[in-house]
Amino acid sequence: MFSRIAAIAALMFSAAAWGQQPAVPEPERARNIATLKELKGTVLVEQDAPFAAGRLAQSLNEGDRIQAGIGESSAVVEYSDGCELEIDPGTTVTLPQDSPCACAVAAAERDAADGKAPGPAEDAENVAQLEEIKGSVLVNQGVEYVPGTLGQSLDENDRVMAEVDESSRDESTALIKYEDGCDIRVEEGTIVTVPETSPCACGIVVAQNAAPLGGAVIGAAVGGIGPGPIIFGGIVTAIITIVVGSDPPVIVEEDDDETVSP
Repeated sequence: MFSRIAAIAALMFSAAAWGQQPAVPEPERARNIATLKELKGTVLVEQDAPFAAGRLAQSLNEGDRIQAGIGESSAVVEYSDGCELEIDPGTTVTLPQDSPCACAVAAAERDAADGKAPGPAEDAENVAQLEEIKGSVLVNQGVEYVPGTLGQSLDENDRVMAEVDESSRDESTALIKYEDGCDIRVEEGTIVTVPETSPCACGIVVAQNAAPLGGAVIGAAVGGIGPGPIIFGGIVTAIITIVVGSDPPVIVEEDDDETVSP
């Protein structure tokens, strides 16, 4: 009797093991790609653990998150190629593997090979789509925010907002999917500006807090200065100029956004 029970148990274990799929290992992150060059005020770093106080000259890896507190807190991240990335007050940056300068140079070389003239271009159309929608998700395609729809086509610089719905227990989220399979998760209470290219292809992802601050709508330009955005996998600002000829190359940030609506 005991041997029969053992045999049945062995068969059940074998069947369960047969049905299991092998776990797909996550790609290994690049290590020691940058350092914290400057710190001011409250600066926190998340490295495979909860946020902790950042340290001057701290080594940073791909995917690390650096957060500058509100007020006068800020930081400067320096990549191994000398490219510097400024982290403004109230922003959180997830470090990409390649420096923003390297991405900009590669993009400029591609444009030159394709015969494209340097300078601002018209917004690209149909660069991504809304793959998932949960809760209250709004989309602004140049006029005003309206409810987003599943499968909706998104153009460059469209804004996707996941509202904070206090009347619901479920969080509002959305997923922006690119043709290369790369996606951007829009978390509750944030606004994401859709870049022309995916984050996997050096796309610059701009996001900001959607919650009101001091009675003003986050995203509005107040006195010519807008609130700090959050950065996912890239660099952020309304206009970004890469000074390639400088030594080291730097990111020059300008904000000429005069809009009132985020």
